[in-house]
Amino acid sequence: MNEKIISFPKDEKTHNNTTEWWYYNGHLISSDGHNYAYMNTLFKIKYPKVFGGILSYFPSLNVYFYHSIITDVDNKKFYPNIELNLKTEDKSNKFLNLGFLSKDKSQGYSISQTEKTKYQIHGKNLSLSMDNTKDPILVGGSGFVDNVGEKTFYYSLSNLESKGKLTVNNTEVPVTGVSWMDHQWGDFGIPRGFWNWFSIQLENDTQIVCYQVGNKRDIHCLATISYEDNRQESFTNVQIIAGQEAWTSPKSRISYPLSWQINIPEANISISTHALVEDHEVDFRFIKYWEGPIEINAKLNGKDIAGSGYQELVGGKPNKL
Repeated sequence: MNEKIISFPKDEKTHNNTTEWWYYNGHLISSDGHNYAYMNTLFKIKYPKVFGGILSYFPSLNVYFYHSIITDVDNKKFYPNIELNLKTEDKSNKFLNLGFLSKDKSQGYSISQTEKTKYQIHGKNLSLSMDNTKDPILVGGSGFVDNVGEKTFYYSLSNLESKGKLTVNNTEVPVTGVSWMDHQWGDFGIPRGFWNWFSIQLENDTQIVCYQVGNKRDIHCLATISYEDNRQESFTNVQIIAGQEAWTSPKSRISYPLSWQINIPEANISISTHALVEDHEVDFRFIKYWEGPIEINAKLNGKDIAGSGYQELVGGKPNKL
């Protein structure tokens, strides 16, 4: 897979690659001040090619599956949902428009772009309209990165003003807030190593996508910053350090750090993160991961700035009994 310039809105649609996903997260608030968060992701894979090896040579079909989470932040509860082998219809024309049925075929879900800066998602217990207020972040500077041998196209929409509704405990809740979107695609397969990923939205309209990814041979760190004036910079000299506080899943026995320190020395940025809800593990067959909302305290050029974000921790090993 060779590098090319990402073209909008063309590359916001589907690609003929092994793996692709459209990922959304966000922090939302109801009219009475109750805090919620969410994650909503549609995955597309070529099956069985995605497993690699000799299976790469077998005829493959596009298979779609869906992960979502609604988090009641104030009550420290989360509601994960996984649906596999979804019937999906690609109705994209100028803009992305993917419709898909829930697992029991009782609900119609979708992710779509309706105008240049406007997006909609309709999923499990969630319906949101979003307006993008900043230029897409081209991760790594060009939107094409090599994550320890796994090459991927990757951009983020980092400041999506959002409004819509959630359904929590069978109650419909109107909400507003800010969302984040990641779109990745490439000829990579099932993850063999680990990654710790963070989306960071600071109150001064600076956003940062930051992660470390690794395997037995190598570890790669990257941070791409979108400043308030839309200027972007990328850095590989990034320190991502787990804090002492952790939560251990009673099901998988994996311990997940709940706080992290992220330093980007060349940008004069230091960031402290802390999970808003401890129990946030998602169990996807042989992959277990922690995915949830975080609060942010940062220093940018010596100035204190608060913020919010989301983190994804994948590849942790179970503790021994």
